[in-house]
Amino acid sequence: MNSAQSRLQAQPRLITTRVITTLALTAALGLSACGLSPEAMKKDRTEKLEKFASTVVEHILDKNPATLKTSITTFMRDEVNDSERDKLQTAKIIPDSPIDVERMEQENQAAGRSNVVTITSVKALTPIEKDSVKFEVVGNEVTKLKGKVTDTKPFKYELTVLLNSEMSGYPRLTDMSGVVAPAATADSSQAASTKGGKKLKQRRRG
Repeated sequence: MNSAQSRLQAQPRLITTRVITTLALTAALGLSACGLSPEAMKKDRTEKLEKFASTVVEHILDKNPATLKTSITTFMRDEVNDSERDKLQTAKIIPDSPIDVERMEQENQAAGRSNVVTITSVKALTPIEKDSVKFEVVGNEVTKLKGKVTDTKPFKYELTVLLNSEMSGYPRLTDMSGVVAPAATADSSQAASTKGGKKLKQRRRG
């Protein structure tokens, strides 16, 4: 084999080596450019979890016929783990089934019942870097009947949110406290009032 043939055979190997080296350098530079500092990563995680905590509360409290079904369905499917969902259903804070969601939607539509939920504060109570973070969510719920304000109630909930490296960036609610009355059932306040009234009458008779 002469020197010319040797050079021709060596060229493909040389080109391949250069291509691999170039790709490796490009990837390294890309990772360096896209890499976040610890401070930036903490800020990004804080914003993500604060937004999630706010959205969870808005979805649980939603009583608007136009959005209620989407809010509750999204919450039960994408935002809460199974054990906490079961706990909230047992407490009648969220509906037990799609049939109950349909019923609430129809009842609120017929009655002209709706609400406006305003979040005024979201604060992490435990270190944001941990997998599970406890948040305090404060705000107001304005209840309307046929467009007129009938009640305004402040609320303060504590939510525990889980987000670890195995969850592909999608947090989950694992615990919620501070809910003192059913929030999502359309006739819950009336039922609680009637029930309380019966107990009060019974005590008076005694």
